[in-house]
Amino acid sequence: MKKIAAFIIFILFIFQSAYGVQKKRTIELNLRKAIAKALNVNFEWKLVKSKVKLYNSLIREYTREYLPKIGLGISNEEAKVVRGPDTRNNKITFSVEQLVYDGGKISLAKESAKLEKKINFYEAKEIKMSVQLNVI
Repeated sequence: MKKIAAFIIFILFIFQSAYGVQKKRTIELNLRKAIAKALNVNFEWKLVKSKVKLYNSLIREYTREYLPKIGLGISNEEAKVVRGPDTRNNKITFSVEQLVYDGGKISLAKESAKLEKKINFYEAKEIKMSVQLNVI
């Protein structure tokens, strides 16, 4: 009898250690954490955030077009003539280019990117508000 009781206790011990006693896991959330978690899994919010990064990089790229471009060139030329004087030319050239902000294609694209960024900002606000309302 003692052997059977010991065997049953041993089996129960192995069963309990193998499968473990499952405890209920609770997560404490306040409203901010819940909204942050909801925004992290919302694909529309992720899309809007990636568009913000895209428009910021486009605006920087279009702004860089108006920065001065500096160039430096060095060239060596030699000409050997059989019955005449030989020539050797060494040239160093320096150039500076500056685009003028005149409202052309680049400035139009820059202003368009700024406008799209503003529209995207309001879309982000709308999505955030809808997620907040769904969480509440």
